[in-house]
Amino acid sequence: MKLGTSFNKNKTMILFIVSLFVIGIIVGIVLFINESEIMKNLITLEMDGFGDLIRNTNQNQIIYHLIIILILFLLNFTVIGFLGTLFYLFYQGCSLGFSIAVFAYSYGIGGVLFGLLFNIVTKLIFILILFYLVFLGVRVVKRIIGSIILKKDEITYLFIKRHIMILGIILGIGLVNEIIVYFLKKAEI
Repeated sequence: MKLGTSFNKNKTMILFIVSLFVIGIIVGIVLFINESEIMKNLITLEMDGFGDLIRNTNQNQIIYHLIIILILFLLNFTVIGFLGTLFYLFYQGCSLGFSIAVFAYSYGIGGVLFGLLFNIVTKLIFILILFYLVFLGVRVVKRIIGSIILKKDEITYLFIKRHIMILGIILGIGLVNEIIVYFLKKAEI
């Protein structure tokens, strides 16, 4: 019941966040489509060794993802930094769209399915965490603006403490996800 109420209350914000990500995916696909044929052929040649690359390299990005999550969390406590968080979500959408377009160009419909599956396994939890960080950033920026314009004491110790606890949970979820991806990769070999 409370989740439905929370969703209805924040529907516009959630719609904005999802729209930004979807626009990023579309921009990534368009960027690939607009590449020259020479560049597309070079990318396709690189894709020939993709299977070997997956089998022979570590796909785990624990440190990278944890650092990004921490940086984006801290950036959310400034209005300008929050714009960086929005840009990073858009960038991840572009990256996802570009990679799916590359798989589609290189391997057809099977490539699209593999690209979706590959990105879901390796990025889904991270992208969901990014969605939450942007959502959190909107709330923090609203409070910062409320403090400045309305002269309210919107940012309290309890507010910051709560969000640091949330960060701990997010980092824990991210760590568990990366460990699962690591062991799934090792089990495949």
